[in-house]
Amino acid sequence: MTRRLDPIALMLGVARHFLERAEAFDQTIEAATAAGASQKDIVALMNISDDYRLKALAAARDAAPYTAPRLQAVEFSPASEADPLPVRRPDRGFKR
Repeated sequence: MTRRLDPIALMLGVARHFLERAEAFDQTIEAATAAGASQKDIVALMNISDDYRLKALAAARDAAPYTAPRLQAVEFSPASEADPLPVRRPDRGFKR
C-alpha cells in the first residue's frame, strides 16, 4: 500500500525549504560584504535571496486557505430603540 502524502504539509515544507535557502544566502551576503565583494556581486546575491523568499511566500500563500480559517462575513444591524446608548451632545448634554 502506498503512503498518502499530505499536500498541505508538502506546500509548507516547500515554503520552509525556500526560507532556509534565503537565510543561507543572507549568511553568504554577510560573508561577501565582510570580504569586500563588489556591489554588483552583493546585489546579485541579494536578488537570489529575495527570489527564494518570494517562492516561500507563494508556497505559503497556496497553503494558507487550507491551514487558516477564512474570515466569515459579519452582519451589522441597527441598534435597538429600546435601550439606546447615551450620546454626548456638546451643546445639549447627554441624550438618551
